[in-house]
Amino acid sequence: MTPNMKNFIAKNIINKVVEAYHVTESDHPIKRMSESVGVKYRFDDGTIQTISKEDAKSAPKFTPIWKLD
Repeated sequence: MTPNMKNFIAKNIINKVVEAYHVTESDHPIKRMSESVGVKYRFDDGTIQTISKEDAKSAPKFTPIWKLD
């Protein structure tokens, strides 16, 4: 598991995801799925973390916990 993914999982135990969107290599929202290099997540404490495809592949069974209320 990548260090970035370990940090994301630890943070997500405490802070839930409230927004997420795919980003390009230059960290802009994608226009086509083929442009995606990862997903940018915003947590309920306002912090943001980007997870690359490599990060996600390093923890294939993990699903982010969302704040749904």
